[in-house]
Amino acid sequence: MGVAYEVGQVSGFAAPATVFRLEPPLAGNEFVTVWVQDAFGAQGPEAVVVAAVASGAAKSMTRLPGSYVAPAPTVSGALWLNGYQISR
Repeated sequence: MGVAYEVGQVSGFAAPATVFRLEPPLAGNEFVTVWVQDAFGAQGPEAVVVAAVASGAAKSMTRLPGSYVAPAPTVSGALWLNGYQISR
């Protein structure tokens, strides 16, 4: 299982977000930013994973694998879907 090292909290996304450094990288990305956003319209709550730089700024808002819609999504669940365990 890979390891997701928590780098810090970042703002500017649809909800409070956390940047992680991943070992090994996910789809060529050493850093990802992950957040859980509330339901909006017909879409339920969603955990979102995007490629990021070390500061947490998104390289692209295209969702990476691990993003998912569920009644109660979590940041750890999004990382787990990609085979990562969080290390703080």
